[in-house]
Amino acid sequence: MAGSPAALLLQTADPVVYRGFLEVTGLVNRAYCTRQGIRYAAHIGIARGCHPWHATFNRILLLKGLLDEGFTGWLLYLDADAYVADLDFDLHGFLASRAHRSILGALGHNKALSDINAGVVFFNFAHQDTALILTEWHRLFLQEVTEEMLAGSTAGWSFAPNDQDLLQRVLAENLVRLWPGIGIEERDVFNSTKASFIRQILRRDAPSLAERMALARRDITRIALAAGLPVPD
Repeated sequence: MAGSPAALLLQTADPVVYRGFLEVTGLVNRAYCTRQGIRYAAHIGIARGCHPWHATFNRILLLKGLLDEGFTGWLLYLDADAYVADLDFDLHGFLASRAHRSILGALGHNKALSDINAGVVFFNFAHQDTALILTEWHRLFLQEVTEEMLAGSTAGWSFAPNDQDLLQRVLAENLVRLWPGIGIEERDVFNSTKASFIRQILRRDAPSLAERMALARRDITRIALAAGLPVPD
């Protein structure tokens, strides 16, 4: 992926449970990348582990790989259940105005500066602090999530520490250094069902995966029709 344009939008999913969700959201995400002149990449598989939910950790390994390859642009990470809602959003202006930030995200429930929701996160690989964030995130993952732990856990959301826990820990433990570079975006722009730029359909938004996908499909169909794009199956 080295040598790619100034920004890259990345999604990832396991090949069994969330692949279908990514195929739906990827429709508008790819279209947005084409409009903005940036790359889109989707990784289907399990980078480390064996159960489908282990794909939640893919982002850690993929981002560390980009760092090791010398990528220096913006990495726009979107979970499989996240998608661009505004295909005309000025991404280049948005990122240019935040060039002093290492990481952009929306806050979770406790509202601490380290309480970043890991489902929609932008990383500025040109910023001096991003290497620390990604290297420490990767180190904690390998140190605290053992192969034995992964093999014995089939239910992902009862597992600790998860990828978001580890990212928030990196930010919290290095906050004195990192806080000037942490950019917090409002949830009405980032990371909610009604966000103007990037929406995400979380587990709390519907009682089942099928219902979450149906919500996303309806919204994405509306977005695609308005833009003259093919609609999801």
